[in-house]
Amino acid sequence: MRLISLLGLVIPVLLSTQHTHAQIKNAKTATVKIFGNTPAVKTIIEKEGKDGQFAKVDWNQTTKLAVVTYDSSKTSADEVLKRIALAGFDNEKFLAPDDAYIQLAKAEQYERILKPALKNGTEHQVDHTNHGQGVQTTIQPSANTKSADEKTAFALLTNPYFA
Repeated sequence: MRLISLLGLVIPVLLSTQHTHAQIKNAKTATVKIFGNTPAVKTIIEKEGKDGQFAKVDWNQTTKLAVVTYDSSKTSADEVLKRIALAGFDNEKFLAPDDAYIQLAKAEQYERILKPALKNGTEHQVDHTNHGQGVQTTIQPSANTKSADEKTAFALLTNPYFA
């Protein structure tokens, strides 16, 4: 009887110390928007963002917000977001490459609101620059985009602000 009660005390203590070792050292957190649409996407995003004991991601499907917790001495939030973008999911800092997005299952493909769209028959080109293992994306208008259209679009954005 005494042995059972002793084991009842020792086992929870051992399990709790194992849990504390699994925490991320030098932890920093960032909250970022990552686009996706299904519960299966949650699993993929969290798996791609996880980096052993150095990073973990907790993504909320409803709000599209992810809490990225990472070891600041080993990695950065940008590195985690690059891995997620390379898996096919746009986020605040990086756009997913088109080929990664297309490889997602049809049900997992979401509306890409950050992806440049066609405007008046002209196309915006996306420049994917390789930075280490990830992809940094900048949007550049193509050569046939009219500057008058840009001025009009700019005026439409700024006039209400200055009014």
